[in-house]
Amino acid sequence: MEFRSQSAMEYLMTYGWAILIIAVVLGALYSLGIFNGANFLGGTCVASPGYLCTTPLLATYGTLNFTFGYQGANVTIVGFACTNTTVAPGTFVSSGIAQLAPGQEEEVGVSCPLSSSATIGTPYSGYLWVEYDQAGQSHLISRFATVRTSVSTGAGAFIYCLGGISTSNTYSAPLLGGGRLGSWTQTTSYPFDAFWGSCNAYQGYDYCVGGGGSSNAVYSSVLDGGKAAQWKAQAISPTGNYPVSIFVQSCTIYNGYDYCVGGADPFTISTVYSAPVSDGRVGPWTSTAGYPTPIEYQECTAYNGYVFCVSGAGFGYTDAVYSSQIVSGGSLNSWSPTASYPVSPAIKFSSCNTYNGYIYCVGGEVDSTGVTNTVYASSISGGTLGGWQATTPYPTPVNMHSCDVYDGYIYCVGGNGGVVYSAPLGGGTVGSWIADPQYPGGDITSGQCVISG
Repeated sequence: MEFRSQSAMEYLMTYGWAILIIAVVLGALYSLGIFNGANFLGGTCVASPGYLCTTPLLATYGTLNFTFGYQGANVTIVGFACTNTTVAPGTFVSSGIAQLAPGQEEEVGVSCPLSSSATIGTPYSGYLWVEYDQAGQSHLISRFATVRTSVSTGAGAFIYCLGGISTSNTYSAPLLGGGRLGSWTQTTSYPFDAFWGSCNAYQGYDYCVGGGGSSNAVYSSVLDGGKAAQWKAQAISPTGNYPVSIFVQSCTIYNGYDYCVGGADPFTISTVYSAPVSDGRVGPWTSTAGYPTPIEYQECTAYNGYVFCVSGAGFGYTDAVYSSQIVSGGSLNSWSPTASYPVSPAIKFSSCNTYNGYIYCVGGEVDSTGVTNTVYASSISGGTLGGWQATTPYPTPVNMHSCDVYDGYIYCVGGNGGVVYSAPLGGGTVGSWIADPQYPGGDITSGQCVISG
C-alpha cells in the first residue's frame, strides 16, 4: 500500500506540471476565440424554414453581408433590417432587390447595431428581418434568421455623395461587391449647399472646388470607413482658394495634381488651373494651357497621362471632345480635338469616367430635345479616342447625376431624385444595370459622388 501511494505521488509530480501547462495554454487559446466555430466557418446564419441565409461577413463599421434566398412564391422585397433583440424593427432599408423568384439567391448588405469599439475578432449575435409584399398583401414582416459571427473585415471601399440643389447633406454607403451597395449612412455635412461644384477622391481624401452658385472655396476631408471627417477650408492657406469664384467647371485629379477646366465666374471661361494635392492640402493654383473655347457643363476625366473633356456648353451646346497631355509640375500641353461625342445635336450634363483603356459616358441633356438615357464608350490610345459606340442604356433618362467607377463597376447616383444604379464594365461594354438602395439625402441633382477605399 505504501509503495502504491509513493507511485501515485511520483506520477502526479512527473505529469502534474505538464497537465497544468496544457491547461494554461488551452485557456489562453479559448480567450483568443480560437475554439469559436465562427472563426473557422466564417460565422453561422441559421435561417427559418423556407429561407436561405449563408456566408455572413461582418465589418467593423457594422455592415453584415450575406446571401439571401426564399423558397416560397414570388415576393417583392421592401427591405432588410438587423437587430440585437427579437423586437421587430421600425425601419427597413432597401437592398436594391425588387422581385425575388423561388430559389433565387441574392447578395444583401444590412447595417447591424455593432459597438463603435468593435475590432476584427469581436463576436456578434443578432437577428435578421425582411419586409416584403406577396399575393396582394403588403408590408409583411418576418424574422427569418439568427446570425452568430465575428467581425472579420475592416473598412473597405465606400461611395460618398454630397450636396445637390439646396442641400449640404453628405451620405456614404459601403461597396459590397458585384455592383451592390450597402445601407446609406449620414456623415459630416458640407459647409454650404454644394451644387455645380466638382469633387474628386485621391489617396483617402475628397477634394471639392467651387460650386454653390459661385464660390472660390476649396474644401477637403479625409474619407475613412464611410465617414467624412471635418471639412477643412483651404482658405487657411491663401494659396488654397481657387483663383476665381467658379461653378459648373469640371475637375479631375491625376498623379497628385487637381486640374480644373472652364466653368462660369459668372461668364463662361476657357481658363484651366492646376494645383498639387496631398494629405488634404491643396495649392498653390497656377494657370496652364487654356481650353480651345469657353466651356461649362462639360465632363473631364484623366487617364494614362491625358485629360479628356467631353461636350458641354459655351456659346451654345457642343459635341466637341478635346484631350491634353499632362506634363511635369501640373502643366498641360495644348489641347487637341479627338472623336466628337455622337449625340446629336450636342449634349451637356453627361457623367464620364475612364476605366481599363476606355471612357464611358452616361446620360445628359441634349440641346433642345430634352434628357437622354444613352450610354456611349470609346477606346483610348494616348490622347486619341477610337470612336464612340453605344452600349446598354441607362434605365431612365438622366442628367445632372454623378457616376464613379470602382473595381469593374460603374455607380450612378441622382439626376432623377435619389435613384441609384450600377453596372459592370468590360471592353467598352456596359452590362445590365441593377438598382441599388435609394439615396436618402433628398434630391442630389448636381451633387457630387466619389468612391474611396
